[in-house]
Amino acid sequence: MDGVDLVAERDTPLHGAAVDQLVRAIDGEAPYARSQAQLLPLQIAALDERFQKRRAQIKVLDQRARDVGVDRITRLADIVPLLFSHQTYKSYPESFLTRGQWDRMTKWLGTLMTKDCSGLDMAGVEDVDGWEQRLAAAGFPLRASSGTTGKASFLPWSQADIEWHRRFNLAALAFQGLPPEHRYICISMGNASGPHRPVDRSRVLAQGYAKPGQIYNLFERRASIVEINRLGALRKAMVDGTIAPADLITYETNVAQRTAETEAGVQRLIRVIKGAGDTPIMIHGGWAAMLQLVQAARAAGVADGSLPAGSVYEIGGGPKGAQLPDDYEQQVHGFFAGARYMSLYGMSEINQPTACCSCARRHIPSSLVPILLDETGEQVLDYAHGATGRLGLFDLSMEGRWGGVITSDLVRIETDPCDCGLHGLRLEFIGRYSDQAGGDDKLTCAGTMAAYIRGAIDP
Repeated sequence: MDGVDLVAERDTPLHGAAVDQLVRAIDGEAPYARSQAQLLPLQIAALDERFQKRRAQIKVLDQRARDVGVDRITRLADIVPLLFSHQTYKSYPESFLTRGQWDRMTKWLGTLMTKDCSGLDMAGVEDVDGWEQRLAAAGFPLRASSGTTGKASFLPWSQADIEWHRRFNLAALAFQGLPPEHRYICISMGNASGPHRPVDRSRVLAQGYAKPGQIYNLFERRASIVEINRLGALRKAMVDGTIAPADLITYETNVAQRTAETEAGVQRLIRVIKGAGDTPIMIHGGWAAMLQLVQAARAAGVADGSLPAGSVYEIGGGPKGAQLPDDYEQQVHGFFAGARYMSLYGMSEINQPTACCSCARRHIPSSLVPILLDETGEQVLDYAHGATGRLGLFDLSMEGRWGGVITSDLVRIETDPCDCGLHGLRLEFIGRYSDQAGGDDKLTCAGTMAAYIRGAIDP
């Protein structure tokens, strides 16, 4: 898919003894077994290894560290002012896109990358899709967010990150009792290829679980950043009441085309489900897409609980702005009755998901360091005995960019031993701060990092 070579050396160096010890624990039960008291000293050492290496590669990180007086990471509080907001990855001026200033977009992206991408030839690039593909062809893959707010995030990756993402996700599924085994018809409620994270999930299923030739996608084409950005921007303008009449017509036309394509894709997938016979099905997607599939399948005569024995379904993310009925979860789970529900918690900014144990509790791998914060994202909270707050994360496996991020998620972290027998940290997702407040989630650090980045890209 997309010509990405996922054959990577199993022992790819991660540049640090503590980092290596934590990340490579993914090959066994060790990443979920050790308590916070056992892990924290090693995690602090690994954070410092990452910090010392990354500050030499990412100038805005180094400048921020100098300004706040951080030379070493000796406690979790030291890393807090150095965490990037999720909004940092959409801090580019929109004029770079609207004016087709791809050299300047590349310079902006370069402020967030661990490798030097300067000097890339952007001649002939016509739009953001062409820009992304030019970067990927030069060995600088990136991932784009859905752009549902009207502005997409762009996250630098590396070839090593793509491989680590695959390994961590397969390991998380295996931990939940689903070892890689090519015996499923795999269905992805997304695109067949492209720079969006659901495509990576489809790739994981194809490589770990699909029978040869048995991977199906809602859209059998490459995802387009241009298309998703355009729809997101028009949708936002419509909600804000600022959309022009001509743009409203364009929006309605685009929505109609997208709706028709989606409905055709859903009907194609229903035919796959009906023709599965005794072959188990593995299907994943977001809530809105899964609900649409479920409703259409019922209308086509597919009964609840009728999927082949051994079938599996996985749902990622929240409604993501979609207007869904109050009982959407019950509707979806009711259709998949009898199938196994796999629940992973993750996000585009990190490689590693949590994994649910036999008690349905989400365990955090030891190479994904949780940093619990107050609502402002400025003060670290002590979760030694469990606590609730804003989730910060540091992914020690990340190679293409700085691995620290402040999320918009309100969570609870538990530290007491789990009934399943493991002693590792557990995470309970509660909701998003934007939903709690009824509006956008603003972080002071987002503006701070944006200022550093503007300073780095301005002539």
